[in-house]
Amino acid sequence: MKNVFLFLLLFPFWLQAQDEEKYLQGAVSLTDGQVVFQKELTNNALSSQQIFLAVRDWMKERFSREGCHLVYENEAKGELAAIGEEYIVFSRTALALDRARMRYQFTAVIDGHSCDVQLKNIRYRYDVPYQREPEEYEAEEWITDEHAIYKGKLNRISGKFRRKTIDFADSLFIGVSGAMGLAQTSAPATALPQQVPPEPVAPSAQEPAPREGYQTFTLAKLPEIMKSMLSESSCVLEKDGQEQAVTWKGFGSMFGKDLASFALEKGSLSLKDGDTFTLSFSQPDSKADNWLLIECRKSGETADGDSTVVMGEILGIWVK
Repeated sequence: MKNVFLFLLLFPFWLQAQDEEKYLQGAVSLTDGQVVFQKELTNNALSSQQIFLAVRDWMKERFSREGCHLVYENEAKGELAAIGEEYIVFSRTALALDRARMRYQFTAVIDGHSCDVQLKNIRYRYDVPYQREPEEYEAEEWITDEHAIYKGKLNRISGKFRRKTIDFADSLFIGVSGAMGLAQTSAPATALPQQVPPEPVAPSAQEPAPREGYQTFTLAKLPEIMKSMLSESSCVLEKDGQEQAVTWKGFGSMFGKDLASFALEKGSLSLKDGDTFTLSFSQPDSKADNWLLIECRKSGETADGDSTVVMGEILGIWVK
């Protein structure tokens, strides 16, 4: 009888310890230097097209909230991608709210009856009560085993980020699972194992041709100071002899490709997927030639208020 009483007394603590295990050693690992949560879901009862449409509709609804967008869809390749920026809440009371703003990328690749989903490029912005400026962290330097675990236990600060990020990944994967008509279990998301090679980058059909008076760059070799100058420069879209002023958004990557993105006012120059175009940058109020050119192939777009955010695969960069 005493043993039964002791078991009932300790049972809640045992459950808590079991639950805590999923956040400890090995729950978050690095692949090619990046934290990636991944899950492969399969439904043999659905065709590839049915899975694509179901997951796309779910992503359109899930990422329609403020700060979130479905930014890319390619049914022929079975590829979908969204970016998000939303709060993760650590604790909430009548007097205090402890939370952080998290930015991330979420992708889905459909192949046959399977859908591979990934959560990656995770960044945090945390308002600390006793500091005037928020702190910013990258998942790779904050929620890994090295940074979030000490002597087999979660650290007090980085540990709560790790726990909530794992829960967040689980919630997204459960959502996709439900969209595919699968049982919505609470099975944990998995970080890609160390031995998985990075996603190969598809080679360009040809090297970008040199342009007189310009040097050729890849995005990886473009100096950071030049990248920062783009937001201060005037940007013009050039296609088939037509020009249209656009608003520069920034660089990114998706499915192993370097991307450039910009905002195009609705009702202006039309771009179809696969169209090639050039973004030309010049200093404001300057009559000098463009100091930087980016040649792109349109790969996706998303609505953003009265404008459309266009993404283009970078084919070449030239700097004067």
